[in-house]
Amino acid sequence: MLRSSQALAMVLLLGCGRVGYDPGSSDGGSADLDAAAQVDECAARHAGARVCSGFEGDVGTYWSLTTRDGGTIATTTTVAHRGARALRAEVGGSGSTAFAHHRFVPIASGDLWLRAFVRVPAPSGSVGVNLLAVEHEGSDVFGIDVNVGVDGRLLVYGVEAGTFDAPDDVRLRADEWACVELRIGVSDADGELELFVDGARAVSATGIDSYPEGDYDRLLVGVAWSDASQAPFEVLIDDVVLDVQPIGCD
Repeated sequence: MLRSSQALAMVLLLGCGRVGYDPGSSDGGSADLDAAAQVDECAARHAGARVCSGFEGDVGTYWSLTTRDGGTIATTTTVAHRGARALRAEVGGSGSTAFAHHRFVPIASGDLWLRAFVRVPAPSGSVGVNLLAVEHEGSDVFGIDVNVGVDGRLLVYGVEAGTFDAPDDVRLRADEWACVELRIGVSDADGELELFVDGARAVSATGIDSYPEGDYDRLLVGVAWSDASQAPFEVLIDDVVLDVQPIGCD
């Protein structure tokens, strides 16, 4: 079912969701990116999380980095949600990518929660950009991902589940941090999706296929995909947590 529907999904969604990514170039990590649990929030509040990073440390084994067609990704001290650093991804348009990715202990059932603080500096206009994605084990298929569409509007896409738009008034505001939290109820036919923005539910879907390809085992943050018509775009990401229980914005 998955393989036969991928091409159709890409056409119908006009670039708002992906079935995979071009691996581009990968350097296997960077000295600017942190090792596990170096951020106080991770050690104190999320010690059991599958992924936790505030991008504060200087050990480059935790994240791997991938860029394509001129995209760049590194930490920055210019602005951060918490601490001194955040992750900064910048793409030049025309489908370029720049993202960090990390493998975690596979999740095959139950709930998967993902939280990140996201900031889009002005005047980065969006057409279609993937900000957060969880990927299937042994595959380059994005099972579920969070995207920013035209004028900062958020949406969730699943390769078999479809596209779920947040209301018109739920948008990423330029130069402001937004707490974006995704819940995936993992199931072949009875899956669930919820997207929360600053603690308020923006998307809710039930009875979907949220387990189309296999166990989830990789998280991607930054710009893992962008529409071919996307202009240059920059995003900052901080305080990322992936867990099997609610995380919240505190």
